[in-house]
Amino acid sequence: MLDQSKLKLFSMHAFAALGYSEVAYLKRVEADGDVIFVAHAADGSVLAEFTDRDVACATLVEHDLLPVSVH
Repeated sequence: MLDQSKLKLFSMHAFAALGYSEVAYLKRVEADGDVIFVAHAADGSVLAEFTDRDVACATLVEHDLLPVSVH
């Protein structure tokens, strides 16, 4: 694990790339009265949208990504 003093040396771009190929962030979103789950890469780009959280997590794991909830 990196210590905080070393993290401060990262550029914003380099910091956003940390975990890019390992982690996917799941965010619950309400749109037009429906609830969807949007998977984002570490840099914030949208990877996919799902109607079911369990399906989202299973799909991300199948693609070697660790799903992490964003509140």
